[in-house]
Amino acid sequence: MTWILINKTVLRMIERDMRSIFLCIENHWLYRGFRIAFSMVLKMPPIMIKLQEYDSKLQEYDSEWQEYNSKLQECDSKLQEYAPKLQECDLKLQEYASKLQEYDSKLQECGSELQECDSKLQEY
Repeated sequence: MTWILINKTVLRMIERDMRSIFLCIENHWLYRGFRIAFSMVLKMPPIMIKLQEYDSKLQEYDSEWQEYNSKLQECDSKLQEYAPKLQECDLKLQEYASKLQEYDSKLQECGSELQECDSKLQEY
């Protein structure tokens, strides 16, 4: 945007009075300023082309970002659906783990009783 402004400003200065260019040649600093301004004007088309290329790439990336954002929102809604189910499963898993510990302790008791019975059976 600033390049376009500089470009328009320089062109207006040139159009306004060509005599000012000849007067600037007498003053070294003004001449140098105009020379820089002209070189910037000459470089403007490639810069504008690059800006247009970058703008089109930016638009492509923006559309891709919007696609990814919509997919992310879909995944987020699915995740919110699955979160309560996951909590339920976690509670059930904790219940089953406690029951498994109880059964394990009962199994160990039965195992020790079985060994006692086996030793008594071997005695007979």
